[in-house]
Amino acid sequence: AGWVNYFRVGNASRAFSEVRDYVEMKVRTLLTRRKRRRKRSVGWRRWMLFALLVSIPLLALRENSLVFLSAGVFFLQSATALSIAWLGEKLPDSPSLATSLGLGQPTVARYLDLLEKVFVIFRVSGFSRNLRKEVVKNARYYFYDVGVRNSLIRNFNPLHLRNDAGQLWENYLMIERLKANQALDRSVNTYFWRTYDQKELDCIEEYGGQLHGYEFKWGEGSIRKKTQTEFTRAYPNSELHLVNPENFEQFITQ
Repeated sequence: AGWVNYFRVGNASRAFSEVRDYVEMKVRTLLTRRKRRRKRSVGWRRWMLFALLVSIPLLALRENSLVFLSAGVFFLQSATALSIAWLGEKLPDSPSLATSLGLGQPTVARYLDLLEKVFVIFRVSGFSRNLRKEVVKNARYYFYDVGVRNSLIRNFNPLHLRNDAGQLWENYLMIERLKANQALDRSVNTYFWRTYDQKELDCIEEYGGQLHGYEFKWGEGSIRKKTQTEFTRAYPNSELHLVNPENFEQFITQ
């Protein structure tokens, strides 16, 4: 499949093996329930892969068709769920995803982990060094290609007609900045910064022994004064920058 060939780099083999094992386990669990087995087993000893293919004739096209097609279903379901949850005012983290989707946190964490390993999304952690009220346990997730997300929710409207323009703008800047850092061979630790009293910066970069904070604005606006005061007080040698449509080119190229 084109999707498989496109990501056949780096640790893709290991990542797809995990996807394959996860999907096969889900199929075995489904068959166990349909057979009304009382044992809490996924049938690793009861059914060989050939038996699974026979049980589902439409998938018995070739030896690995069950794995590839089921992996595609997993990808669509989990990526679509993340895309839908992304429609809120802020980019979701794992706990908020679990709440909005009505799923357990371990399930959501597993989906996010697999999507990250097959290069659909990437993870940004929270930054904290000094303040107890800084949020560090949660992470934000961004798509490598927002076109995938737009396709899944079937929304290709211009930005002025969308209610998620701010999220798209933030995702665009994060992925382009990632590309710029790699192109310049610049070793950077990337985070976001947020406190429990709702002060936040969209991007924190640590390189050259210094912290650089960035706030992304699609429309008019500036960095909140309280945010500036608290961040610079906690990290006196840091720099703060506002990134908007007027000056973003410097941010994604230098």
